[in-house]
Amino acid sequence: MKPLTDGSVFRRTPLHFQMKKEGCSYFAGGSHEWQCTTFLPQKPPDALFWCASIWESKMNRDCHMRRIDSNFLALEHIQKGSLYVRQGEEMFLAEENDFFLLRPGGDLEFMTGPDGFCVKDSLILSGNLLDDMLRQTGLATRNYLPNVNVKRFDILLQSFKTLAREFRSGIFQELEHRTYDLILLLKEPVPSEKMPEKLLELLAFLESNLERAFSLRELARRYGCSVSHLMRLFHQHCRSTPYRMLTEMRMRRAVGLLLETELSVKEIAAKVGYENPMNFSTEFRKRHRISPRLFRRGARTL
Repeated sequence: MKPLTDGSVFRRTPLHFQMKKEGCSYFAGGSHEWQCTTFLPQKPPDALFWCASIWESKMNRDCHMRRIDSNFLALEHIQKGSLYVRQGEEMFLAEENDFFLLRPGGDLEFMTGPDGFCVKDSLILSGNLLDDMLRQTGLATRNYLPNVNVKRFDILLQSFKTLAREFRSGIFQELEHRTYDLILLLKEPVPSEKMPEKLLELLAFLESNLERAFSLRELARRYGCSVSHLMRLFHQHCRSTPYRMLTEMRMRRAVGLLLETELSVKEIAAKVGYENPMNFSTEFRKRHRISPRLFRRGARTL
């Protein structure tokens, strides 16, 4: 994030009134190349924390948006490109993998940055205890959020999308817990040291070989260190263990195969490293509270 002192950048493109909804006035200029929205189940009246929807979009050059008296809190993540942001008197340039909060009320606007495009995620957050939680974590006075763990954020984002496809007992509590986990993630900066290149290569190797079985000794040998040192590296840079990271990768791949292919559950289990389909189904159910077959069937009926 780079602070801005010259607000003239926001006067480069004209804005036109779009609409007024629930007290919020919307203005826009330019256009989006594409926009995709994931709506989650409606927030229960007693929900402490909630994610109402996820908006993914690609903004074209000179795309410019403004909201006055907004009535929601938005968590913004820049995937690629850049975005000029003004919130009240504070102005900054947000770039790839930057996170920031757009708060309710006031006058805020954002427009495509110097890269000429911006691909971003927006998560709309609410809940009866959200304001108190933001104050207690120090997030209530922070717009820009440095050093958010992008890998953990991506895992949470995918879990929200998965839950959006499900309608079952216990889903409301799980959505509430995931939103709480997201808030905790925002307040816990990752270590400032850069992840070693060899560790990135090892993670990429695992991602490309999910069908294989690995031992800790084999992974340590591939990295060139002891098992204990490998465990410390994963804890330090991934906040996880090699086994948990590998399982997360396998379950993400399994979700994609269930949604995008006609492969049987047995074939998918083999492709993500499970010789026994029952073990795969047990792990999948543990994470998604539903069997792979019912997950696929439910997704296709939406």
